Amino acid sequence: MTNKQDQDFIEVVAIEKEAAPRDRVCFYGGAHYLSNMYIAEFTDGDTTYNCVEQYFQTAKAALFKDTATQSLIMSTKAPIKQKQLGKKVKPFDKAEWAKEAYAVVLRGLRLKFITSAQAADLGAQLLSTGSSELVEASPRDVVWGVGLGRERAKTHVGPWRGKNLLGKALMEVRRELEEEVAATEQKSHLKRKAVDDIATSETEKTVKCHRKVVV
Repeated sequence: MTNKQDQDFIEVVAIEKEAAPRDRVCFYGGAHYLSNMYIAEFTDGDTTYNCVEQYFQTAKAALFKDTATQSLIMSTKAPIKQKQLGKKVKPFDKAEWAKEAYAVVLRGLRLKFITSAQAADLGAQLLSTGSSELVEASPRDVVWGVGLGRERAKTHVGPWRGKNLLGKALMEVRRELEEEVAATEQKSHLKRKAVDDIATSETEKTVKCHRKVVV
């Protein structure tokens, strides 16, 4: 190759690398463990929720003091029905709810992946995604999802049509879990080191005692 060809080849490779989609996990539907509709019971205060969707929609009804709808959401076990009821909350202020919604989902996800009865398994699955981008591949949702179906989302290049707020919240919880695991491992390492140091110290004392006896 000539120098010009070398440079052209390098530029083509760089462009292809930049265009290639990063590792990602695309999910959609209640059967997937990353979905808000996945059944994973957890408790917040004195109230038990069967999934993050129920937690989310109940919080919406509570914010706007719609106690009737709130009660219906809590008595309904089907996540899709909970979502439908949440759309009936009134009075409803979209801008006001937008200020609170992300924090509500984030707390619900923390409860799901850290304190629920299935937290050990769910947390391990979440951590197993590594540094992959987590993508809610909802073809119609451009707020919580990316506005694309699963197959298109897998190979999509460039900015998403949607904000992918659920994916971002999940990645935030994953980062918190990673930090918690790292801190636990550090504590475990320090504890083992302390035990080893004590054992070494006791051994040295024993050796010194034997030496004194021999002398």
